[in-house]
Amino acid sequence: MDKFRRGFGNLPPRWDAEYPWRLYYVDLYFTDTFQYAKLYTMRDSVERILANLGEVIWDEPEADKKNRHLWVRHDVDFASDMTEAYQWMTDGLLAMRNVYELLG
Repeated sequence: MDKFRRGFGNLPPRWDAEYPWRLYYVDLYFTDTFQYAKLYTMRDSVERILANLGEVIWDEPEADKKNRHLWVRHDVDFASDMTEAYQWMTDGLLAMRNVYELLG
């Protein structure tokens, strides 16, 4: 089985005093570049699964590094109720599980 990580977290706030937003993300982290390349060939299917979650970001398969990420980012307003953000994280992790299952 490929070594991978499903995760979530937050990125530092944007430097904009008027909008106190943070970017949340869910990701798949691959150390097996062959598995990542296989998933990359299914890009259309993957992006359909992740379409309603936010901005989908792929590392290029040919990148000169030892690991690869597939990310989905989402803006979160910390000044509002966090219920929506928590639901997004749950939905995102479940969607990433569905994406990983495409690899068989």
